[in-house]
Amino acid sequence: MALVFDKFSDRARQLIFLARLKAGQRGGKSIETEDLLAAFIIEDQGGFADAASNWGENGTWVIQHEPATRESFLAPETADALLAKLEALSPQSQPLPNSAEMPLSQASQNAITRADARHDEMQHNWIEPLHLLAAILEHQNSKAAQIFRDDGMTREKIDAFMKGDK
Repeated sequence: MALVFDKFSDRARQLIFLARLKAGQRGGKSIETEDLLAAFIIEDQGGFADAASNWGENGTWVIQHEPATRESFLAPETADALLAKLEALSPQSQPLPNSAEMPLSQASQNAITRADARHDEMQHNWIEPLHLLAAILEHQNSKAAQIFRDDGMTREKIDAFMKGDK
Protein backbone atom coordinates (compact mmCIF):
# COMPACT_ATOMS: atom_id res chain seq x y z
CA MET A 1 0.00 0.00 0.00
CA ALA A 2 2.90 2.39 0.68
CA LEU A 3 3.80 2.49 -3.01
CA VAL A 4 0.31 3.68 -3.91
CA PHE A 5 0.65 6.66 -1.56
CA ASP A 6 3.63 7.74 -3.66
CA LYS A 7 1.12 8.27 -6.48
CA PHE A 8 -1.10 10.54 -4.35
CA SER A 9 -1.30 14.26 -5.02
CA ASP A 10 -0.70 16.58 -2.08
CA ARG A 11 -4.46 17.08 -1.82
CA ALA A 12 -5.07 13.31 -1.68
CA ARG A 13 -2.43 12.95 1.03
CA GLN A 14 -4.13 15.72 2.99
CA LEU A 15 -7.39 13.82 2.62
CA ILE A 16 -5.82 10.68 4.13
CA PHE A 17 -4.38 12.75 6.98
CA LEU A 18 -7.80 14.30 7.68
CA ALA A 19 -9.44 10.87 7.53
CA ARG A 20 -6.99 9.65 10.19
CA LEU A 21 -7.84 12.61 12.40
CA LYS A 22 -11.56 12.01 11.87
CA ALA A 23 -11.25 8.31 12.73
CA GLY A 24 -9.37 9.14 15.92
CA GLN A 25 -11.87 11.82 16.87
CA ARG A 26 -14.73 9.32 16.68
CA GLY A 27 -12.69 6.68 18.54
CA GLY A 28 -12.38 4.32 15.60
CA LYS A 29 -10.02 1.38 15.47
CA SER A 30 -9.38 1.90 11.74
CA ILE A 31 -9.86 4.51 9.03
CA GLU A 32 -13.22 3.73 7.47
CA THR A 33 -14.69 4.92 4.17
CA GLU A 34 -16.94 7.25 6.21
CA ASP A 35 -13.78 8.96 7.46
CA LEU A 36 -12.45 9.22 3.90
CA LEU A 37 -15.73 10.76 2.73
CA ALA A 38 -15.82 13.28 5.58
CA ALA A 39 -12.21 14.17 4.82
CA PHE A 40 -13.08 14.51 1.12
CA ILE A 41 -15.76 17.07 1.96
CA ILE A 42 -13.44 19.11 4.18
CA GLU A 43 -10.57 19.01 1.68
CA ASP A 44 -12.89 19.82 -1.24
CA GLN A 45 -14.07 22.94 0.55
CA GLY A 46 -10.50 24.11 1.09
CA GLY A 47 -10.69 23.45 4.82
CA PHE A 48 -7.56 21.37 5.32
CA ALA A 49 -5.60 23.91 7.38
CA ASP A 50 -8.51 24.77 9.65
CA ALA A 51 -9.65 21.18 10.06
CA ALA A 52 -6.16 19.96 10.85
CA SER A 53 -5.64 22.62 13.52
CA ASN A 54 -9.10 23.56 14.81
CA TRP A 55 -11.78 21.31 16.22
CA GLY A 56 -15.26 22.39 17.11
CA GLU A 57 -15.78 22.67 20.84
CA ASN A 58 -17.79 19.44 20.95
CA GLY A 59 -15.21 17.53 18.89
CA THR A 60 -17.01 17.84 15.57
CA TRP A 61 -15.59 19.13 12.34
CA VAL A 62 -16.17 22.76 11.52
CA ILE A 63 -15.80 23.70 7.86
CA GLN A 64 -14.45 27.17 7.31
CA HIS A 65 -15.34 27.80 3.68
CA GLU A 66 -12.30 29.52 2.22
CA PRO A 67 -12.43 31.81 -0.79
CA ALA A 68 -12.11 29.61 -3.86
CA THR A 69 -8.62 29.52 -5.34
CA ARG A 70 -9.63 26.32 -7.13
CA GLU A 71 -12.97 24.92 -8.08
CA SER A 72 -14.71 22.78 -5.49
CA PHE A 73 -16.69 19.75 -6.57
CA LEU A 74 -19.38 20.32 -3.93
CA ALA A 75 -21.42 23.46 -3.35
CA PRO A 76 -20.91 24.72 0.24
CA GLU A 77 -24.52 23.97 1.22
CA THR A 78 -24.24 20.43 -0.15
CA ALA A 79 -20.94 19.92 1.68
CA ASP A 80 -22.43 21.01 5.00
CA ALA A 81 -25.49 18.76 4.57
CA LEU A 82 -23.45 15.71 3.54
CA LEU A 83 -21.01 16.15 6.41
CA ALA A 84 -23.88 16.37 8.92
CA LYS A 85 -25.38 13.15 7.52
CA LEU A 86 -22.02 11.36 7.67
CA GLU A 87 -21.43 12.42 11.26
CA ALA A 88 -24.89 11.19 12.24
CA LEU A 89 -24.07 7.82 10.64
CA SER A 90 -20.66 7.37 12.30
CA PRO A 91 -20.57 5.66 15.70
CA GLN A 92 -18.85 7.73 18.39
CA SER A 93 -16.59 6.44 21.12
CA GLN A 94 -13.76 7.72 23.30
CA PRO A 95 -11.44 9.79 21.06
CA LEU A 96 -7.96 8.46 20.44
CA PRO A 97 -4.77 10.53 20.55
CA ASN A 98 -3.58 11.79 17.17
CA SER A 99 -0.30 9.93 17.69
CA ALA A 100 -2.00 6.50 17.88
CA GLU A 101 -1.31 4.16 14.97
CA MET A 102 -4.40 3.45 12.91
CA PRO A 103 -4.70 1.13 9.92
CA LEU A 104 -6.99 1.54 6.94
CA SER A 105 -10.05 -0.70 7.04
CA GLN A 106 -10.35 -3.32 4.32
CA ALA A 107 -13.04 -1.22 2.60
CA SER A 108 -10.74 1.83 2.64
CA GLN A 109 -7.84 -0.24 1.27
CA ASN A 110 -10.13 -1.49 -1.50
CA ALA A 111 -11.19 2.08 -2.30
CA ILE A 112 -7.57 3.18 -2.60
CA THR A 113 -6.83 0.25 -4.90
CA ARG A 114 -9.83 1.22 -7.08
CA ALA A 115 -8.76 4.88 -7.04
CA ASP A 116 -5.31 3.83 -8.26
CA ALA A 117 -6.88 1.82 -11.08
CA ARG A 118 -9.17 4.74 -11.97
CA HIS A 119 -6.25 7.16 -12.10
CA ASP A 120 -4.43 4.72 -14.42
CA GLU A 121 -7.50 4.34 -16.67
CA MET A 122 -7.84 8.11 -16.96
CA GLN A 123 -4.09 8.46 -17.54
CA HIS A 124 -3.77 11.08 -14.80
CA ASN A 125 -0.41 11.88 -13.25
CA TRP A 126 -1.61 11.66 -9.65
CA ILE A 127 -4.35 10.03 -7.61
CA GLU A 128 -6.62 12.92 -6.66
CA PRO A 129 -9.39 13.21 -4.06
CA LEU A 130 -12.02 12.79 -6.78
CA HIS A 131 -10.51 9.42 -7.77
CA LEU A 132 -11.03 8.35 -4.16
CA LEU A 133 -14.60 9.65 -4.12
CA ALA A 134 -15.45 7.78 -7.33
CA ALA A 135 -13.88 4.60 -5.94
CA ILE A 136 -15.83 4.81 -2.68
CA LEU A 137 -19.11 5.42 -4.51
CA GLU A 138 -18.59 2.12 -6.35
CA HIS A 139 -18.99 0.28 -3.03
CA GLN A 140 -22.67 -0.61 -3.25
CA ASN A 141 -23.06 -1.80 0.37
CA SER A 142 -21.71 1.39 1.95
CA LYS A 143 -24.32 3.46 3.80
CA ALA A 144 -21.96 6.43 3.68
CA ALA A 145 -21.52 6.16 -0.09
CA GLN A 146 -25.29 5.86 -0.42
CA ILE A 147 -25.65 9.30 1.16
CA PHE A 148 -23.63 10.71 -1.73
CA ARG A 149 -25.48 8.65 -4.34
CA ASP A 150 -28.81 9.82 -2.89
CA ASP A 151 -27.58 13.36 -3.51
CA GLY A 152 -27.13 12.50 -7.21
CA MET A 153 -23.40 11.86 -7.26
CA THR A 154 -22.22 9.27 -9.74
CA ARG A 155 -18.91 8.11 -11.11
CA GLU A 156 -19.92 9.61 -14.46
CA LYS A 157 -20.46 13.06 -12.91
CA ILE A 158 -17.13 12.83 -11.12
CA ASP A 159 -15.38 11.77 -14.34
CA ALA A 160 -16.98 14.66 -16.25
CA PHE A 161 -15.84 17.12 -13.58
CA MET A 162 -12.27 15.75 -13.71
CA LYS A 163 -12.27 16.06 -17.51
CA GLY A 164 -13.50 19.64 -17.27
CA ASP A 165 -17.02 18.90 -18.61
CA LYS A 166 -18.85 20.49 -15.71
